[in-house]
Amino acid sequence: MKEKGKKIITLSIILFMVLNYLLPLVNYAEFDLGSVKDAIVKGLDETQEEIGREYEIKETEEWDISENGDGKVIAKWKLEDRSLTISGKGKMKDWDWNSTKDWEKIYKRLIEKVIVENGIINIGKNVFSYCSSITGITIPNSVTSIENSAFYGCSSLEKITIPNSVTSIGASAFRECRSLKSVTIPESVIDIGLYAFKRCSSLAEINVSEKNVYYTSIDGVLYNKQKTTLIKYPENKIGESFSIPQSVTSIEDSTFCGCNSLKNINIPQSVTSIGANAFYECSSLTSITIPNSVTKIEEFTFQECSSLVNLTLPNDLTRIGAQAFKGCSRVTITIPESITVIGKEAFYGVKNIICKTNSYAHKYAEENKVSYILSDNVISNYTTEYQIKDSEEWDISANGDRSIIAKWNLEDCSITISGNGIMKEWYYTTKEWDKNYKRMIEKIIIDTGVTNIGCCAFYECINLTSVIIPDSVTSIGESGFEECSSLNNIKIPDNIDNIEACAFYNCSSLNNVFIPESVENIGDDVFFGCSSLTEINVSENNTYYTSIDGVLFNKERTELIKYPENKQEEKYTIPGNLSEIEWYSFYNSNNLKEIDIPNGVEYIGEGAFYRCRNLTSIKIPNSVTSIEDSAFSGCSSLKDIMIPDSVIKIEDGALNNVKNIVCKKNSYVHKYAEENKIPYYLSDLSDMINNDENNKIGDVNENNKIDIGDILLIKRHMAYTNSTIV
Repeated sequence: MKEKGKKIITLSIILFMVLNYLLPLVNYAEFDLGSVKDAIVKGLDETQEEIGREYEIKETEEWDISENGDGKVIAKWKLEDRSLTISGKGKMKDWDWNSTKDWEKIYKRLIEKVIVENGIINIGKNVFSYCSSITGITIPNSVTSIENSAFYGCSSLEKITIPNSVTSIGASAFRECRSLKSVTIPESVIDIGLYAFKRCSSLAEINVSEKNVYYTSIDGVLYNKQKTTLIKYPENKIGESFSIPQSVTSIEDSTFCGCNSLKNINIPQSVTSIGANAFYECSSLTSITIPNSVTKIEEFTFQECSSLVNLTLPNDLTRIGAQAFKGCSRVTITIPESITVIGKEAFYGVKNIICKTNSYAHKYAEENKVSYILSDNVISNYTTEYQIKDSEEWDISANGDRSIIAKWNLEDCSITISGNGIMKEWYYTTKEWDKNYKRMIEKIIIDTGVTNIGCCAFYECINLTSVIIPDSVTSIGESGFEECSSLNNIKIPDNIDNIEACAFYNCSSLNNVFIPESVENIGDDVFFGCSSLTEINVSENNTYYTSIDGVLFNKERTELIKYPENKQEEKYTIPGNLSEIEWYSFYNSNNLKEIDIPNGVEYIGEGAFYRCRNLTSIKIPNSVTSIEDSAFSGCSSLKDIMIPDSVIKIEDGALNNVKNIVCKKNSYVHKYAEENKIPYYLSDLSDMINNDENNKIGDVNENNKIDIGDILLIKRHMAYTNSTIV
């Protein structure tokens, strides 16, 4: 009993000391006694290993970063709080993209806090670029300029106070600060460079001091003082429509770049110029009219506006820049005769252009293999011409016995399928209506009597908006509606029992789906790339599938099949009882920032979290054994991911674009990181209760006693791993 009492007292003392030292370093809401238990480190490795090379992490380190190398400006690293303090008097030096900053190899991704002391007059060019762990910055009133790309890629930076001494903010100064939510421009600023706030995907408002004589803001949108130039519309500003003020004559480069919430933008006749990249990746934009006052469309202006269906160009337009409409797969563009210059890949992936015979656009289309329609109702698909008819019909029965007929009607751009029996399967071959009408079909009507929708039946009918399916249909074939990017809703009838693989693949406008009681099978990738999908609901009576809060599971809730790509929540806790996260289940879920995976999950499928570009935190439990190909590929905001030593299989490409992994020394994950040149930190954790009779409880440094040295080691370890132990 005496020995047991001693152990309890000793353990209590250790816990008290650990809590006293560690609580300032962690968020108490995420830190409990279980985490403290796991935080005792035995044989602590004092290194950071990156791409197979070891660098010693020091308690403190300092460097001369003065402009002239005269020691007037010093940067000092401090491990205890992961800070970098810039002190002295004068100008900080600049770094170009190809140069390595003094702290880059060891501390770049460890720095969480930057303190610039009074006396420093600038924030140097590229000085903190891609310091992806920085969350806080203190800038004194002595600073007058923030140079180009100073904070480029500081993806964890949520807020910053720009002092009233700053007169210039350089180009790309805060570019790709994806966590930055708001910015206030003080009275002193006289110049803001291009792309200063580009790719700030959480930015909801840019406010300007009323006393500033060079800039102003209206409802969080940045303009010059005269309101003649629209500089930046915040990418995370709430609202689906925006009307540009009548005073505006110029829209600057990248003004609306990445504004995924906007569906409609009204441009007044006062606007005479629109900058390059102005509407790049406005993926929800459906309609826009360019006023007649505009004569040029610059390069990349509407690239990847994948929902754009209505576009009106001005009559006197003379130039369309390279890749201006690349990726606008749903729109047909009417090109005026006034056009004399069209850049490379301007219409790459565009549904069709409409132009006059022998016009510049006509010749460009033929030379560059762009699908086009001439004004005399002749459609060309890569230089082979076909005549459009008012009506046409085809036998599409499985047996070629005319039991199923498809009929085209030009008046409403519809195809009606009628008869009794089974429709044929196409398996990615050319359908009867492909050459002439595929990209003109807007409506599909299937009459009662037809029992299936054939494989690839309406593949790439990108202008299809309406489908009527009768109760006689029992199956939707593989890729039946794949790439129908204009289809925004569909009613699956009550008798459907089989929805085959890729049935609605890349239906980027589909916003909700209801799975009826009758469905017994949902194939792979059925809702892959449905970037507008907010919910998948399942009938309570279905015995094969279920949904929880709009997320699709198998009935037993052991497999998560699909998380809707446009579901609005930023945090998602996966329900318990799960054993598998299916492939591409969270693909492109860009609203998600935090995911909790429950204990019990053993398998993370191929591409499970692929392109979750705003994901910053994920907890992987000790039950996981396998991580498949591309599981976390493209998670560009995920700075650290702790992978437990239970993992014994990681497929190639599973961790592409992940900035760092945290793993145990000599584990499978450690070896995988070294072999694949993935940056990593070692974190050798052992249980707090050591059953080895030769060692004392909590004797981390193995000096046969428990003292302040053990606690300092734990404190140092927690300071640089910055990981929540699951």
